[in-house]
Amino acid sequence: MGAVRRRATGTVLVASWLVLAGCTTPAGPDGPASAKPAGPIVPSSSAASPSPAALPATSSPRVGVPSIALPTAEATPTATPRSCSDQVLRARDTRLRGSRESVYWDLTIPTFSGASSADAVNRHVRASAQDAIDTGLREGEDDAGYRRDVQGRATVTRSDRRTVQVELRWGDYLAGTAHPTDHVGTTVVTTDQGRPVRLRDVLADVPSGLRALGKAVRKQSGPVDTHGLAPKEKNFAAWQTTAKGMRFTFGDYQLGGHGLRTYTVPWTTVRPLLSDYGTGLLDPDVDPSTC
Repeated sequence: MGAVRRRATGTVLVASWLVLAGCTTPAGPDGPASAKPAGPIVPSSSAASPSPAALPATSSPRVGVPSIALPTAEATPTATPRSCSDQVLRARDTRLRGSRESVYWDLTIPTFSGASSADAVNRHVRASAQDAIDTGLREGEDDAGYRRDVQGRATVTRSDRRTVQVELRWGDYLAGTAHPTDHVGTTVVTTDQGRPVRLRDVLADVPSGLRALGKAVRKQSGPVDTHGLAPKEKNFAAWQTTAKGMRFTFGDYQLGGHGLRTYTVPWTTVRPLLSDYGTGLLDPDVDPSTC
């Protein structure tokens, strides 16, 4: 039972608690307390000041009640911030296979869904694949019956609130030759309407912009065939944007030698070349509320 200790400043009642081995501590008025190992409770020193708001003892402890953490404040749901990089369209792979005479094709492209613009986006992606097939068919007219294979895959490089960008790389191989001819085709369309975006649409001044881009590529490429970097839009037709800048891919032998070559011009160089439309559509650092 309790013992009474008297001091000059008043009387403090110290109650000894009944401790049950292997049981939880009693619940307080704000909910059950966390479980503690069984053992004696050591009272505080008589020199310690009493707690200004001591909790009253309960008549008897509750045995076997698990500890439950109670929230101290009502949780407030937080809204996900809007981002220009939010994905709007979903994509799944579609395989296009067929043949005509001695030309065979096997291409994998994305098919988009999830918004009303998906059909328009898909038309442009399929048009790029059809260009690859048509190129093989034209080349096959002089093949004298030898088999020609057109094989490739398209990759979604960007799909957000502003643009959908797809890059198709394929090889055109004629049986008996040393290696296939490599090709690249890119598609850039607006997400909301599926409208094509050309390089001339995003540059403030097309001739000076192309010259600046060619100069930036030459700094990275070293000695190349400069005819492939002449300020003509067709030389820079295969482009996409990334977090680092604007990426250009040049076709087989375009810069001299076999194989595709890819160079990224950083945003610090690209930004001054863009029109207002190009900035709003491509720049990764624009205000998300404008997307």
